[in-house]
Amino acid sequence: MRHMTANVLEAHKQYVGRIEQQVAIDTDIAKRKLKEAKTELKHQKDMYSKYQTFQVEDPEIYKKHHTGKLEFHQAQINATNASIAFLQKELDDLRQALPTREEFVELVHSYLKTILETSDLIEEDAVYREVVLNLRAGDNSISVIKLNPPYDMMVDLDKNTSWSG
Repeated sequence: MRHMTANVLEAHKQYVGRIEQQVAIDTDIAKRKLKEAKTELKHQKDMYSKYQTFQVEDPEIYKKHHTGKLEFHQAQINATNASIAFLQKELDDLRQALPTREEFVELVHSYLKTILETSDLIEEDAVYREVVLNLRAGDNSISVIKLNPPYDMMVDLDKNTSWSG
């Protein structure tokens, strides 16, 4: 990874292509949930309005049979508004989920930095799972390294023969 070649542009395109489909699925799910939340908000506002009118028109029956309904529907409205805000932020984040070429290169450099500097084995393992497809080691040396796409396009392992345990 220290010896990245000029295939960064092609690797970036492949990386973006790989995550585009998941971003599209996540976006569709978030849009559907947002639509459902907006429908629920309208329903809760209608119910609140209904009980508000009922409280004004017939306060005795409201007090006897429907006490707390206004507070309940107001709490539902508040919760639904919070859900809508969260889903809107999620959609905004998904619109920016595809990294630029520079962000992709920065991501690859952060993987290398993590591998070289971390003492957290779980974090290091997560990076290896993202980058390395196959790694065979034996006799205190690494005999085979295969990288996952698109990282395999960025590094020419044949030119880098200084792999040792």
